[in-house]
Amino acid sequence: MSRYIRSRENKNMWIDVECWDLACVHCDLEKKETGAVLCECGGIFCQTHIAVHHYQKHLTLSIEGGPKGRRVELDYAKDPGSAACFWNLVQEKIFASHVVPGPDSRSIYGCVHVLALASARTRKRTSLVLPSIYQDTSPCCYCSLRVNRWLCMVCGLLFCGNPKYGLEGNQHVDMHFSQTEHCLFMNMDLSPTISEHNSVFCRMCEEFVNCRLGADIFRHMFTVIRGCFKCNPEAKKEHKKKHLCSGCLEGDLRGGGEEKEKKLGVTKKGGVKNIDGSCYIASVLLCASFVLTKTQLHKILPAKTCSQAPDSCFGCLLARLLFQLAHMHLSPTKFVVSIAKIKKRLAKAYPNYNYEDKNDPARCFRHIICLAKKHETPGHPVSLSRSFFIVSMVKSWCPACNQAKEAKDQVFIIYLKPYQTVTEFFSVKHLNSECTCTAKPQIAQTTLLNIPRIVVVRRKRTQQHILGDRQGATIDVHPVISYHISKENQKKMNLKVSTDASQRKAKKTFHDAVPEIQSLFDELFPNEALPSSLLGAFYNSYTNECIPESLINQEASEDGAYTGKLQYTLVAAVIYQASDKGGKYFAQTWGETTPPDITKPWTTINDEKITKEPFFHRDATLMFYVWR
Repeated sequence: MSRYIRSRENKNMWIDVECWDLACVHCDLEKKETGAVLCECGGIFCQTHIAVHHYQKHLTLSIEGGPKGRRVELDYAKDPGSAACFWNLVQEKIFASHVVPGPDSRSIYGCVHVLALASARTRKRTSLVLPSIYQDTSPCCYCSLRVNRWLCMVCGLLFCGNPKYGLEGNQHVDMHFSQTEHCLFMNMDLSPTISEHNSVFCRMCEEFVNCRLGADIFRHMFTVIRGCFKCNPEAKKEHKKKHLCSGCLEGDLRGGGEEKEKKLGVTKKGGVKNIDGSCYIASVLLCASFVLTKTQLHKILPAKTCSQAPDSCFGCLLARLLFQLAHMHLSPTKFVVSIAKIKKRLAKAYPNYNYEDKNDPARCFRHIICLAKKHETPGHPVSLSRSFFIVSMVKSWCPACNQAKEAKDQVFIIYLKPYQTVTEFFSVKHLNSECTCTAKPQIAQTTLLNIPRIVVVRRKRTQQHILGDRQGATIDVHPVISYHISKENQKKMNLKVSTDASQRKAKKTFHDAVPEIQSLFDELFPNEALPSSLLGAFYNSYTNECIPESLINQEASEDGAYTGKLQYTLVAAVIYQASDKGGKYFAQTWGETTPPDITKPWTTINDEKITKEPFFHRDATLMFYVWR
């Protein structure tokens, strides 16, 4: 330490250090053995209180970087108990290179607990001999359970997790966290290798964190023997498959080329293979194809007059894929349906798909429909996007002065607020805003300006979710939505009321389309016969195109507009399940003739199999409603 330092308050004033009494201003104890620390603001502290002082007075850490110049700031909650960890983080400036990934990196930013642990562990090594962990066989240190195991990143002990999604567990992770407050855990069951893309679960933040620091901490603290006890550890380090046991080979999904593309999508047993982050695309397509089998299935017939090749036109490519998935839903036999071409086209049109940790089913569905809409030229018969097109109007008025405002919106997805239901979204609400006449509150209501057969709803997670709040809004299985269609919109929509003449015309159109359906089926499935269930779905789609006359109440509106209420039914949903890979998505559908019930088993398409599971209403991310 130099004798003179510059004052923080006055840059022109220099302070003589040797003239000071080197005693901590907090505990008033001389630290001659360890030495006192002089802060740049002029205060003298011991090794313990300098961290608290710096954390409370001077700690401001802002980190910039990320893909495309994105700025990210780490804002820490003030916790004096962990001040020393944050002081270490400030001292170790090298961690900025770990937190801020390069342009080609797929890592996301870690939580403060991961950064603090990494700062403490990489500064000094506690032991020259690192403990060994058998990834496949090391049991829980309490109950000796060998599945659903989580490694504590602080003390290096294995504990079993919570019994969820069919996994055994005795909740020893929660017990260890409550006793020691060690909050960082890594799953030891799912990954065949510990790579830089492995996630760490923070029990304090209740989030999975994809960060390279997790792998750095793991390599710095432990020696992992992958595979069973019979495997050669030296060969395992070189990743030679010929030295792996059958259990290790079964969990090894590495590979590339055509073999990898075959696994991209729906497998032979009907489940979704989670490779390359494609599970969210497959789940969205599975739900979209399922709701189309309930209504509007005739909209997926590809165009014969398209001038482009089937693989070049995204509309025709999507129509063929949805036709295959519709047959998968209605047929008892399962087969392989690859979504590799769809993912390539999405990645080419939207660069965000190059980052696997930024997957979102709502954004994926919106991009698919928007990309299909671009290919729906006037001469192109495929009009798939119109099945999901929603036109709404928000009308607000003041009860005091009767001043009204209207705002129209055209979307493919309805985004709900936390704890909000579909019925509440379309109900009368009181706004906490003043009118020009200073009256408060105003009243607003959202209504439909068209009659969509399918309504897609996106649920938003609450801000308290990160603090452990797992309560969500009650899901509307049968929401009731009001609509108002003016005379002008009736002409634009070409609205057709169901009459005897319209039904005869719809049946004739169906019979004319049967050869086209047969030709497409023979092309996609040359060794199968056209099932009657698929023909029946097309028949119902054509005949239910017109609106029933009983739902239209023309006398209720003076201007001749169609007004009424529609009852929709929840039939499919994309479910998000957290995992150490950042989370996976799967689809749940209701194919029974009885009304849907979220307490009864739903058809669950997940993990290469189709099973019957209860509806995961707390994990539902994207919901599909049908009016029929």
